[in-house]
Amino acid sequence: MGVLGNYLVVSQGDGTTPIYLNRVTGVKEGEINLGGAETASITSDEGSHLLLCNHAEGGQTFNIWTTSSVTDAPTLFTSFTNSSSFPMGYEMKVIGDITGNATIIVTNEGVSGVTNSTAFTRIRVIDGAVQTPEVIDIATSGLNWGTSPVSATNVVAESTDPACGYFLCYYSTNQLFYIDASGQIVTYIEDQTVVNGNVDPNNLDSKQFNNSRYLALLVTCHFSWDTPKIYVYDVTQMGQFSGSMTGSSSLILANDNLPRPDASGARGASGDVIIAPSTDGYYLQVYYYDNSSALIEGYQADCFAK
Repeated sequence: MGVLGNYLVVSQGDGTTPIYLNRVTGVKEGEINLGGAETASITSDEGSHLLLCNHAEGGQTFNIWTTSSVTDAPTLFTSFTNSSSFPMGYEMKVIGDITGNATIIVTNEGVSGVTNSTAFTRIRVIDGAVQTPEVIDIATSGLNWGTSPVSATNVVAESTDPACGYFLCYYSTNQLFYIDASGQIVTYIEDQTVVNGNVDPNNLDSKQFNNSRYLALLVTCHFSWDTPKIYVYDVTQMGQFSGSMTGSSSLILANDNLPRPDASGARGASGDVIIAPSTDGYYLQVYYYDNSSALIEGYQADCFAK
């Protein structure tokens, strides 16, 4: 998902053209002008720029396109060879503004029946200039994940500062990890009652808003008897990131019983979550898409004194 001006852009991730909805009413208003871009994954930054990418095996060319309008065809933002042995492109997130300073993280996925992944690719943007991509392998941390969409993870950056760390969480672990810039585990929060074999806690996003930093976690579900869950944390002060997923002092929004109007389909535990700060600094919106319940929902917060 991505947010572009007045629109929420939703992609199925299967190469079809993403649609855009009114970000307030949810009414579908059309399909974006995809041009020559591909849509293995889409996301958006803090400056109302949509990013789109293709999927690339090891040794193949990986492209990121961008646009600031649903009617303007995306233009190529950066292109490079996937130097990792792991495929990439199904999980992409960004923090910052790509016309200024930003960090784009593309998670490298595992290969089904072959190996899990321990790597992600970081693309830094400094003063609007794209830097050389870096493959960051965290094998020494003991963390590893499988294939997308169910068994992989979204690795998301804490901030645009390369000295800061990253967050990740994935199926088969009940822990939301914070790792440092060298890829070592610093801390984690966990909750065995929230994250279990029925659910999949691997959809994350991070954004900056009014000199604070926020992290969102969407927990999708595999089975009809469970419900999706969403949590948003203020991670400006990492000392507060402790305890449990539902009891951390950094937790600012929690709903562990999201609506599930359609539990009949076997669509799988997949989805997406995105934090969308307004460029004027007045509003912060959080959207999620849960595939298993066929539901898109949003939350809004503002900075006005009540």
